[in-house]
Amino acid sequence: MRNSIAGAWLYGIVLVFMSVFIAFISISFNYSNVFQMKSVLTTTIEQNQGVNTNSINAMAGIIRQYGYTGTGLCKEHYIGISYQDLSQPRITKNCGQEPTGKQSICARKVRVASAKTTKYYYLVGAFFGFTLPVVGQIYSFYIEGETNEIYYPSDIGEIDQALCN
Repeated sequence: MRNSIAGAWLYGIVLVFMSVFIAFISISFNYSNVFQMKSVLTTTIEQNQGVNTNSINAMAGIIRQYGYTGTGLCKEHYIGISYQDLSQPRITKNCGQEPTGKQSICARKVRVASAKTTKYYYLVGAFFGFTLPVVGQIYSFYIEGETNEIYYPSDIGEIDQALCN
């Protein structure tokens, strides 16, 4: 009887260790995938000279390519771009107010103080989380990166009005 109880404890310890190890590996893989996608998104913004219609449409293709499904709440003074329907991205603005709804990508335009030229850079954020099949998303993590400085960005139309300056 004593050996069977000791065996059950050992079996339980092995299961707990395996569960923690598998969770760590899955979170690490998820983080790596989202970090790589965020780097591609910042490069896309740089290539398109800012957050404009071209870059938003290109980001939809990148999100589709990576199979990205992360969502979360953007910080204050960020715009949120929701790609739930990849054919029609939805832009929400959080300028001086609490964020509403879940967004896929967050972006913020930051001006670099310079007397000679107008330069900006963009902070770009993406979400990844720990998701279980039945329970859903347990926790959402946020990864943020920034673009290189862009001289005279070409933000146009409603996107320029949505960016919090």
